[in-house]
Amino acid sequence: MKLLLFTLAISMGVINHSLAQEEPETLLGTAAKQEMTSFFWGPEFRLHFHGSRMREAASPLLGGKLGLIVNRNVILGVGGWGKISRTTFHGHYIDTDDGKVIDNPNQKMAVGYGYGGFIAGFVFKSNDAVHLTFTSLFGRGTSNEYIIQENGSHGTTFNSPGFGIIEPTINAELNLTRHFRMEAGLGYRWISANRFEQLTSSDLSGLTVQIAVKIGEY
Repeated sequence: MKLLLFTLAISMGVINHSLAQEEPETLLGTAAKQEMTSFFWGPEFRLHFHGSRMREAASPLLGGKLGLIVNRNVILGVGGWGKISRTTFHGHYIDTDDGKVIDNPNQKMAVGYGYGGFIAGFVFKSNDAVHLTFTSLFGRGTSNEYIIQENGSHGTTFNSPGFGIIEPTINAELNLTRHFRMEAGLGYRWISANRFEQLTSSDLSGLTVQIAVKIGEY
């Protein structure tokens, strides 16, 4: 066992030394030696695609993330995003107004939400100018379900549930300079909608497209 541990330690040392001698490829600027552990942050745009119940095919979200890339291949970080437009649908709405029951089986409604959490993932061949990353978000979110009034304005909020979300993505990442990277990718989100009144998990879950800027000391 001691021999095995010693061999593994020597092997990791050799790998790290070898990586330290490499210079990353960049599409712009001059290549420079890459840090073994680096910090990054930056804004990110996401597009969430919806099921057929939603009137809008997709919703844009804005947010950002920050974290560490450990040993050039392990990603650990946090991130958060929020919808910048509402997603509308129709549902059965029952309410009371001065003792009078309001029963509309085809009420126009909308949902808004934001979420954030922990990010973990891997970078594949980070020294290549174009390479792949795989990340997954494990998080929580808050939301609002509300009716849309006849004039199109925000009406009564009838539910504000929290939810859980898992969102893995695979991305193509570009080393533009030593301090500037961009990535674009495709993912899938699973949203737990058991606390929603009108919507189900399948209504909110679906494909995700993202594009991000990553600023750091790579």
